[in-house]
Amino acid sequence: MPIEPQNRKTRSQADSATGEGASGGNRVLRLFDALAHSSAIAAGVAASFVWAVSLALGLAPDAAVVTLAATGTLVVYNVDRLRDVERDRLLAPFRSQFVAENRKRLVALSSVAALASLVSAAVLPTSTAVLCGAVLALGLLHRRLKRVRGIKTLYLTGSWLSVTVGLPVLAAPPNARPDFETLYWVGLVVGCAIVSNLMASNLDRRRANENPGHANAQRRLNPAIAVAGLGLGVALVAPEALRGFALIPGAEFLALSRYRARERYTAVVLDGALFVGACGAIACFVLWGPG
Repeated sequence: MPIEPQNRKTRSQADSATGEGASGGNRVLRLFDALAHSSAIAAGVAASFVWAVSLALGLAPDAAVVTLAATGTLVVYNVDRLRDVERDRLLAPFRSQFVAENRKRLVALSSVAALASLVSAAVLPTSTAVLCGAVLALGLLHRRLKRVRGIKTLYLTGSWLSVTVGLPVLAAPPNARPDFETLYWVGLVVGCAIVSNLMASNLDRRRANENPGHANAQRRLNPAIAVAGLGLGVALVAPEALRGFALIPGAEFLALSRYRARERYTAVVLDGALFVGACGAIACFVLWGPG
């Protein structure tokens, strides 16, 4: 059920809690907020990952696969946010405010994205539609599953790997599919970047805001930094053809190293780092080739 927009007092409290109110009028920051809260950044991450993975695996990027990954991600994320506004108000007040104020626009955007997903899936092999159906089912269950701490990171990582690595492989002709070793290295590097991002996103921002410099807050962040560093290390020792992937966990490592317990930082900087890193990997593969 839609919530009423926060009144001035409530919003002032949210601004005070997150430390973001002073910059709320900045047009550039508002644009980034809109891109993050409408799931456009998440969609961009999915599209750029699919493109980069395709190039690394020696596959020609398929427009239908890239479109399916981007629009499918947009649908799943927006459906979850539209359904769970009340619960998100405590952990993500700015996002829940945006969703409440732009509900009709988000529904329209998601509807167009869903139609684009169906059209894209129709021109791809049936196996890709089956995979997307499984990921969609998990996405619809996310509202309940995300409350279980032990499995949230696990199934989200599996979903992201299924889309960003699984889709390009299933869409490729059988005789063009990569060998297991290449898939192993690609999946490991991409998986580390995704896991580190999810670990940081799962930090309790309310407790961190109380004392962001406290040793306990830093200890909770250290595992995410370590996983990003692991992904960077793996990319650097991987076959030379795949070393462009180092930019993905590398960008996330830098973002985590400068981490701030703020809603905007998590939504824009941490997720945006994955997009920037993937675009950098694409540029490397295009300029110098994966092999």
